Amino acid sequence: MSNPIDKINTVQDINDRKEIINHFRLTGYIDRNDAINKIVSLRSKDSNILAVATAEQISGSVPLSDAPNEALINELQKQIDLLALKLGN
Repeated sequence: MSNPIDKINTVQDINDRKEIINHFRLTGYIDRNDAINKIVSLRSKDSNILAVATAEQISGSVPLSDAPNEALINELQKQIDLLALKLGN
């Protein structure tokens, strides 16, 4: 990733997801709408993340709106991991 703006946006995406995860781990509360919006937003703008999500859906999953909190947290963590790979971390 050579574009500095892309790097900044990617770091911000990672930090946004980490904040949701950390808040959930500390309080047991998750803003489900915010988490789902973050997941869907990244899927819509990153073809690699969409491809991973689509492959997982083929093997069976529930809609995000019906997913338990831990499933949302797991999906956010997967997105963090994929974004970190883009940064080369």
